[in-house]
Amino acid sequence: MVALWGLLFVIVLTMISGARELMTPGAWEKQGLTYKLRTEDQPAATVAELRNYHDRQQKLETLYRHLTLHAAGQAATNLNRR
Repeated sequence: MVALWGLLFVIVLTMISGARELMTPGAWEKQGLTYKLRTEDQPAATVAELRNYHDRQQKLETLYRHLTLHAAGQAATNLNRR
């Protein structure tokens, strides 16, 4: 029974570490049997990266507006059907 509980804890801890890597890809580096945060200095964002961020932000705002309009249209349609 103790072995099963131990195996369960190993599985849960493995899932947690996998989720950590998915949420912060590349932020962890393996040192022996454990992982540590990468400590190297990150370079400042380049102009191209900032422009890419701005373009992405604009596209997300456009998507939000379209989804909001679609949801409002669906709500009005559902009210008219009653």
